[in-house]
Amino acid sequence: MKKILVPTDFSPVADNSLKHAIEIAEKFKSELCLYHVYSFDRFNYDLNFDDDEQPFTKEVERNMKKTKLKFIDVITQKGLSVQTMVKRDSIFPFWK
Repeated sequence: MKKILVPTDFSPVADNSLKHAIEIAEKFKSELCLYHVYSFDRFNYDLNFDDDEQPFTKEVERNMKKTKLKFIDVITQKGLSVQTMVKRDSIFPFWK
């Protein structure tokens, strides 16, 4: 089975890319993987919370769920599946 990686920042443009990825996945009977990478900076890291309880992380996870729910009916109607992944990492991997 082929997989199509669909990066998202939860914007309308990213949603449009997901729509196109769904069309391609239908033609090739591929699985979709919706992917978001985030990092912390001084503006979105709250010192009052542990790393695994950061409000920013929770918000990103909620946004991923919303995006999946927005498209899940179309995805399943076409006989496709979708995985989601949210990962904390550098968004500039070559600048570490």
